[in-house]
Amino acid sequence: MLSEKADTSLKTMAAKFIRSYAEAKKSDPRSEMFYTLDSYVKVIGQDSALVALECGGYVFQGGAHGGSFTGFINWDGKTDKNVTLGDILIDGYQPGLTKIAERIFRKNEKLTATASLADNYFFDKGKFALNDNYSITPMGLRYIYNQYEIKPYAAGQTELIIPYAEIKKLMKPKSIASQYVNKNAGI
Repeated sequence: MLSEKADTSLKTMAAKFIRSYAEAKKSDPRSEMFYTLDSYVKVIGQDSALVALECGGYVFQGGAHGGSFTGFINWDGKTDKNVTLGDILIDGYQPGLTKIAERIFRKNEKLTATASLADNYFFDKGKFALNDNYSITPMGLRYIYNQYEIKPYAAGQTELIIPYAEIKKLMKPKSIASQYVNKNAGI
């Protein structure tokens, strides 16, 4: 199976979308069928070093229903690069961060510490996992699981916020996010 490259411009994305609609009309000429593409990017946080962007939208291309998406970009304005968790968290952070995130997730979902995640969630092999869709905010790391990612479409998106007070020991002391840890130290 060939993987399709991501669109690198609005012009390319729009051309592919219109081409997809034209192809669909050939096989299903119903005049009431329409496609919708609504997308946005907004600045959700900005300070002297970090710019946090939310990218998202809604698309309908036939079928039972459309779909929405929310994604994040955390940009370091001083280095002109995307900020990764490895840039703000210590080496080997993954198990500790996942454990803390799962505890918060289970509390938010009103699940016990031992309740199975296999029946009502789409986690691989029923094991909790964080995705790569996070925003660095002044209060903590904000994760969004989009539709179908861990729950059925009807459940919508799932938000998970991990406060810095919970992960302070995992934070690099002089990272782009450490300013928020110090501001929220009293939490």
